[in-house]
Amino acid sequence: MSHLQCFSDMCASSFFSFCSGSQKCRRRHCSLEEYVREKTHCIDVILIEVHMPYVDSLQFLQHVTNETNVPVIMMSLDDAQSTVMKAIRNGACNYWLKPLQESLIKVMWMEYARKLESKYATKKRRF
Repeated sequence: MSHLQCFSDMCASSFFSFCSGSQKCRRRHCSLEEYVREKTHCIDVILIEVHMPYVDSLQFLQHVTNETNVPVIMMSLDDAQSTVMKAIRNGACNYWLKPLQESLIKVMWMEYARKLESKYATKKRRF
């Protein structure tokens, strides 16, 4: 079973919906950036692999953090401090080591809760 499938199953057991943007983009022939731009209103958290074929994950991370308010969590087998710090400096809100643990779902819930809290605080200030 792949890391993605394991994580998808863990999300489902925590009532968190999971969608693989890279799989959808391959089917629709669009870039991840286009997919995120189009779906920003319904994306709560982005989980992305640090070392991906065909995608510069740090460039994608910078794009998302500059153009959206969606938190990005980077994941990898690579635990080198320089890799972790590069991800954090480029805007990642967290860095997860593989294999992923079910406890990380709770962290993702907290990121989602922070996003909602920020969103509602902004709306309150407008009124």
